[in-house]
Amino acid sequence: MGIVIFLVCACGSKDASPPPAPTPTPPIEVRPPTELGVDHLPQPAVDLPRQLSFRLLDPGKGETSTLRYQIAQAEVTTRIAMTLTSRRMDGSTWSPSQTLPEIRTALATAAIDATHLRARPLPGSVDGAASPEAVAYLAGWTQSENRRLTLGLDARGQLGAITFGDDPQTTHSREAVDDLAQRLLSLVVPVPEEPIGIGASWRVVTVLTQRPVVVKQTATYTLLQRTTTGWTVKVELQRIGEEQTILDPAISSNTKVDLVALVRRYAGTLEIAPARALPTGSLEIESSMHLRLQPRTGPVGEQILEDKGTVVLSIDH
Repeated sequence: MGIVIFLVCACGSKDASPPPAPTPTPPIEVRPPTELGVDHLPQPAVDLPRQLSFRLLDPGKGETSTLRYQIAQAEVTTRIAMTLTSRRMDGSTWSPSQTLPEIRTALATAAIDATHLRARPLPGSVDGAASPEAVAYLAGWTQSENRRLTLGLDARGQLGAITFGDDPQTTHSREAVDDLAQRLLSLVVPVPEEPIGIGASWRVVTVLTQRPVVVKQTATYTLLQRTTTGWTVKVELQRIGEEQTILDPAISSNTKVDLVALVRRYAGTLEIAPARALPTGSLEIESSMHLRLQPRTGPVGEQILEDKGTVVLSIDH
């Protein structure tokens, strides 16, 4: 669920052990657009994700109640399966659409206290032949596999700090933290502070790193149903990446890469059980990214990447 830049970015390794890198992982440097609503993003370190706003749009109708998570101390494993169809345009020529094999990940979580979870990303896999594109989508996840971490999550489902037990200062784990944060921000449903009724809607705006770029996420949620065991919520989520220069270590030093524009949308219906951090259900994905590649010598190239697919979440019983 991250961004994959073919041709200019490395795809990463499938090593599941904690990274023993002797030097810190450099943070992404970007030239941030002022339109993101952030006055200044310090360089080279950027303190993201950052929630910009949380607004109740409509309190709903009928009987109201306050929605709150109460995560169980028993460990629960959420399975996440993603299917994608991708195509790429280089210059003026589109490649044929390619359906990738199903990409599978899983996250085991349990409560430590009212605002913290213990979590363990399980090894990801590709169903069938592992194409380079499918492996690339797992690259960020592999840096977290089988590592134990503490995840901040309050009773309203708002994401806090992610800290790996084997790297509490995040010296070597910046990429892994960014990858987990952007995945969780697309899946975990935060809830309003106020009591709400059926039909209530709320909007949350967050700036985050979806490597290798900085994006603004606008997520709108609508409460469709509330029962004694959980909530049904409609999700409409959009990520926008505006023009910025990408200075990522994975990109060849002989090529300057600019993001021209990025749009990524998630839409669907999720079932939330307050005892579990992650929902069940499915989301449709649609993504388009336009890049400008300028080598030291030679003509400037244009590349457009398009993805369409589905993310399905289920619980191990």
